[in-house]
Amino acid sequence: MTMRAMVVTLLVGIIAVACRLPSAPAPTPDAAPATEPPSPTARETGMPPRYDGIMLPQPTPGAGDSPPAAWLISDGVAVLGTPVMLPAEALPVVAPANLAPDQAAVILIDSPIVPLLQATLRPWAAGVPLLPDDPAARPLATTRRSVDQMTAFALEPLDDVQDHVLHVMITYAIEPGGPADDPAVAEAHYLWRINPTP
Repeated sequence: MTMRAMVVTLLVGIIAVACRLPSAPAPTPDAAPATEPPSPTARETGMPPRYDGIMLPQPTPGAGDSPPAAWLISDGVAVLGTPVMLPAEALPVVAPANLAPDQAAVILIDSPIVPLLQATLRPWAAGVPLLPDDPAARPLATTRRSVDQMTAFALEPLDDVQDHVLHVMITYAIEPGGPADDPAVAEAHYLWRINPTP
């Protein structure tokens, strides 16, 4: 066999081997890192809502324009507020709540947008009209924070809890809403009758 024939035979063998080798896979773009889906809220799962592990009692279903629920939360207990229309000729039957003097308490509103909350405390007087600006009521300081599509307001400690009425007035966003920085709002009022913890 001549040298030329040997070279040709060698090249043919190399080409044949190369054709039998698997081709390298085409490069693929880097896959996006997997992300954890957001945890469903209590509303989405249909489970009763909670605040810091505390079960929130639900109001009786009402008309579509009913105000959001409001709870007074203290010492592991949530008490649903009694909604009222003001002015009122006399105090209605009001949800009772127990607090110890100087005990921490939170007002929780079932709305993510609550531009304004005002809380006052006054002695209970069933036959006395309840007015929006009650001269006998003492304003209470509050501190706001958002909680899972709701809004919470920490109340200043109450030094006198012997048969008082806690009145909370809020404004809350309604539908159809306005711009995010200037939502359309409505006003709502809630009451609790406060007495010392037994």
